[in-house]
Amino acid sequence: MHQLELMATFSKVVEEGSFTKAAQALNCSKAHVSQQVSRLEEGLGVQLLFRSTRKLSLTEAGETYLRFCQQIVETADEAGQALESLQGDVTGTIRISTPVSFGEVFLNDIVLAFAEEHPRTRIELDLDNRIRDLKEDNIDVAIRTSTHLDFDLVAIPVGSWREVLCASPDYVKRNGVPESPTDLYRFTCLVNSHFQNSTIWRFEQGEDFINAPIDGRLAINNFILLKQAVQAGAGIARLPSYLAKQELERGELVPLLEDFQTGEYPIYVVYAYQKAIPLKVRRFVDFVRTWFETEY
Repeated sequence: MHQLELMATFSKVVEEGSFTKAAQALNCSKAHVSQQVSRLEEGLGVQLLFRSTRKLSLTEAGETYLRFCQQIVETADEAGQALESLQGDVTGTIRISTPVSFGEVFLNDIVLAFAEEHPRTRIELDLDNRIRDLKEDNIDVAIRTSTHLDFDLVAIPVGSWREVLCASPDYVKRNGVPESPTDLYRFTCLVNSHFQNSTIWRFEQGEDFINAPIDGRLAINNFILLKQAVQAGAGIARLPSYLAKQELERGELVPLLEDFQTGEYPIYVVYAYQKAIPLKVRRFVDFVRTWFETEY
């Protein structure tokens, strides 16, 4: 086991490109990582790395040895996952990435329910509208609400969402309502600046498509704040159906142009492709899929 630990440390140093980053990934000190690699070299009687202040590089012996280290570490991980699967107990940390608005609406309920069912897990929830690199950022699972997916991801569909055009009752009372998308230029429209072409809103009616230019006087790159601005009577906006559902049901927001569709978008649970899927990832993906089937 000690030899395996040294091999895993050496492999992580090469993967991260520095002792400092490897130490961060392994949650230990840089000195400990350096000492581990030195012990490995001493035990083997060869130098594995060229060290300089700028970068690390592999020696010829290091290149040869690294391939075996990676294979052995991968096999050990797969063996552990296989045993974990047989035991049926989910443990360890699950890192989850999700868009901000989606996370605020759904993930609290999902995460709390999963944590209650699997008390030996630790969950780290990362809310960010950027598309995160799952492997580089060490993320186990992500929620994606668009069709733009990397080729090396496994995507499990769990639901879908639409954008709804809406305004507050006060705004409608003061300004009236648009009769068609082409009327929108006469109204104050609020846009999410996170998306391209945010000042051209596309609508569908049957087989017809309408591109409606709008005057986006207020641009916000966060749907939560955008909804608050709409509720305050600042104008008309397109909001995700899951975010505006309760306000529409309570009459706090008014739906507009309901005869025109703005498109439907999938909701995916995604994870990086790998030979052996960790039990914690499989269980969480299954849990999310079941949750959407029964709750959404």
